[in-house]
Amino acid sequence: MPPSVHLPTPEQQRLLDRMQAQRQRLLVWQAQQSHFPRRSMGSASNPAALLSSALLGRLAWFARRHPLAVLAGVGVAWAAGPKRLAQWAGVLLPLLLRPRA
Repeated sequence: MPPSVHLPTPEQQRLLDRMQAQRQRLLVWQAQQSHFPRRSMGSASNPAALLSSALLGRLAWFARRHPLAVLAGVGVAWAAGPKRLAQWAGVLLPLLLRPRA
């Protein structure tokens, strides 16, 4: 008995086309991201520069992906003032820079 060939309906074909377009966008995005760490690494001989550039690279990536969240964060920081911002930085920076196990 020959295998039956299922032809998608027009609605199913539109869905399959959208899925294929999404796969293509993801492949392009992954290709772009695979080059990202090499650009932001800095000098491998200087661990402090490496950490700093990696952190700045992550912050830049986040700012590009979430501009409204960054704008809201800057607004809250501006409203809090420099003294309170310095207090919170003393609490949050060690948590953020702690190496992950």
